[in-house]
Amino acid sequence: MPERLVPAADAERSGNLFPVVLVLASLCAIAAGGYFYLQTSTIFLSPYKSVFEQLGATTLPADFQKLQGASRLLDQLHREPCDRAAIVPLTKLMEQAGYPRESARSAQKFGERCGYDDELLEAAYAALTRVGDLGGALSVANQMVGLDQARGRYRFLRGTAYEGLKNYKAALSDYISTLQLFTNLSNVAGSEFYRISRMYDAIGRPCDAITPLEMSFPTTLPSGKRSRFPK
Repeated sequence: MPERLVPAADAERSGNLFPVVLVLASLCAIAAGGYFYLQTSTIFLSPYKSVFEQLGATTLPADFQKLQGASRLLDQLHREPCDRAAIVPLTKLMEQAGYPRESARSAQKFGERCGYDDELLEAAYAALTRVGDLGGALSVANQMVGLDQARGRYRFLRGTAYEGLKNYKAALSDYISTLQLFTNLSNVAGSEFYRISRMYDAIGRPCDAITPLEMSFPTTLPSGKRSRFPK
């Protein structure tokens, strides 16, 4: 008979402990899983579940609503889904907390339901630009231009998105339109003329790139020439 390495009584006790250890391990696993579930699904158990769904912000972490001011803003939107006084600071809070894409999506979803305004669209544009989603930023910029055709800033923002996407011809058109919407070009910084020159050079028209640079020095030009860009 082989020699036992441990006394028989100890071996028996060890055998009896195994089911206990197994049960404890199972309970720990269940507890850990339950904790993880509660931490990741609080949004879906939240009284503001419908708000998160309307804003397309269900990817926010569970503790977002615990941030200072978040629950109050969420409560406002829960009671009044088109409350503009609540959505703007809420999207800013999302971006400041490190969730720019959720911020942009919330602004856009709100706009789809309740109508867009410049503050919402600019917030969405900034958030999408921050994460490098220039295609999304361009889409928002198109909405801004559609909202106000005569506002130069919107065309400038769209031009910036086009430039980032390397669509230099479209960017050039928007940059020129931006300056043409100014009633007095003497108030425009020289860097904006340089921006147009860069676009001419980028599309293979380096000779035309000289004209905007000359236009940034109005005293050297004949009257009226400052408003003419090469076509």
